[in-house]
Amino acid sequence: FVKRARKAEFTACNLSLEEGEYVVDFETKKVGTSAILTNMLGDVALLVTSEEDGNKEAGEKVTVLLLN
Repeated sequence: FVKRARKAEFTACNLSLEEGEYVVDFETKKVGTSAILTNMLGDVALLVTSEEDGNKEAGEKVTVLLLN
């Protein structure tokens, strides 16, 4: 995940449960403001990054907001 701004961000991500842990990815997600609503379809969550956070690497623990 590449952080795009120095502000706090909420980024739509895919959410799945694998071996008792939630896993997020961005495989079908598009970049840009025109994709915001499309990115919210399906089993999604919001990845939360603060002003102090930088890019995230695969396997790194992150904060997410679960949406129902």
